[in-house]
Amino acid sequence: MFDPNSTIVQYLSWMAMGALQVLVIQGGLAWAKERNIPMTWWKTALVYGWFASLVLTIAGGFTLHGELEGNAGWYFIGVLGVGQLIAGLAMVKLLLFRKA
Repeated sequence: MFDPNSTIVQYLSWMAMGALQVLVIQGGLAWAKERNIPMTWWKTALVYGWFASLVLTIAGGFTLHGELEGNAGWYFIGVLGVGQLIAGLAMVKLLLFRKA
């Protein structure tokens, strides 16, 4: 039977998550270039930092859930996720809706 906690499946899932994160970041930068949004070094660092923080929030919540602390995991994702959502919306306003 298929065991989701087998050694090879864990490594493959982490590799797939890493590959998807690279595709999301590179796709976002290509999207910004296609839309003629100037991405300076600090804007790029802001986007990278926000995305890394979002990924860590989700990973931390599901780690707690996996260690049989389900309520703590959902609260972790809920509380920090709302903060991430607010920060992401502020970042979108800063990057996309600025006057020239």
